[in-house]
Amino acid sequence: AATVRFATQLEESKRKEAETERALRRAERQAEALVASSLDIVTILDREGRILFTSPSTEKLLGHRVEDLVTRNVLEIVCPEDAEAVRAALQRCRESPGTTVSVECGGRRADGALRQLEALTTNLLDDPGVLGFVVNSRDVTERHRSEDALRRLEAAVEQSASIIFLTDADGTITYVNPAFTRTYGYTREEAIGASPRLLRSGRHDAAFYAELWTDLAAGRTAKTEIWNRARDGRLVIVHASIAPVRDRRDTVTGYLAVQDDVTERHVM
Repeated sequence: AATVRFATQLEESKRKEAETERALRRAERQAEALVASSLDIVTILDREGRILFTSPSTEKLLGHRVEDLVTRNVLEIVCPEDAEAVRAALQRCRESPGTTVSVECGGRRADGALRQLEALTTNLLDDPGVLGFVVNSRDVTERHRSEDALRRLEAAVEQSASIIFLTDADGTITYVNPAFTRTYGYTREEAIGASPRLLRSGRHDAAFYAELWTDLAAGRTAKTEIWNRARDGRLVIVHASIAPVRDRRDTVTGYLAVQDDVTERHVM
């Protein structure tokens, strides 16, 4: 009976070991699949910053073959202007095991072009399963370009001689440019959150505004001449163009109004 029990226990132990081994192999394959299919670059560096491993996405994003990068120092593919920042980030990470440090830098492609990368580096030098820095790098080049384009657009709108303001879908003002405040005399704080009705002069009837909103509701840009009134009571006559603003789902999220002051033409 003791022999049978021992044999049974031995068989059960072997079965559990086999299940554990299969689970480990499955977990390894899943991890490998995640790294291989990731859009981000996953890299492991040694203590000096030499590349021990880098994921296949490196070739897709930077054009370097994986085998050409292994053993090279990561600073060799960082643009010179950012090398010191990357070196300092690795040093901060080296001094604090288990911590994660973020840094943005330019990555040099194999063809010489630069891509902007956002890198998160985790110190796992003391982890026997890793023994290195684990770096997750994301390509943020397009985001930087979009941000630069938005900054240029914002500068153009802010410096424009035309009156420009935005409303949300309900018609509440969400933005006014400096030309708005100069022309109408309302500060940004007074205008934002208010309705464009604060500009009404009383020179237009309800049918005028109803026709304007009919065009906007149909998705058309409304172009007309409007007699408005400034904060100090002056009449301000503008040639106005009002257009719906849509999101990527083609839903109207607000309205853009661009107005040119033509008051002097009427005075003359």
